[in-house]
Amino acid sequence: MSARRADVATPKPTRTALPWPRLAVIALFGLFYAYDLFEAISNIFGVTAQLAEYNTAAAAVGLNVIPVPWTLLVANVALPVITMGVALLLGRRSGLAIAAFLLLAGLAVGATLTLSVTAFA
Repeated sequence: MSARRADVATPKPTRTALPWPRLAVIALFGLFYAYDLFEAISNIFGVTAQLAEYNTAAAAVGLNVIPVPWTLLVANVALPVITMGVALLLGRRSGLAIAAFLLLAGLAVGATLTLSVTAFA
């Protein structure tokens, strides 16, 4: 006889849904991160349009043209996504207050880096 019976099913670990307060906090901070992402996407269109106008005027009077800083603009778009992902990853097993603090800290880091990228551009 074998030590294990074939008719006994082994229990599988179940995954529980997130409680609604945690989902509400994530959704609230998600709106702020989405706004930061929207600003970064609008910067792509605004900066390229402004540089196109400047380069047209600069070429007319013989000045140097300025290339579009695509690396900084793309990094600016990636920052909110990366910072929210890292904050969610770090706070996935912590309490609600710690998770909210990490999301707030991630938003602050993302805003700081966005301002730095904007200053470099």
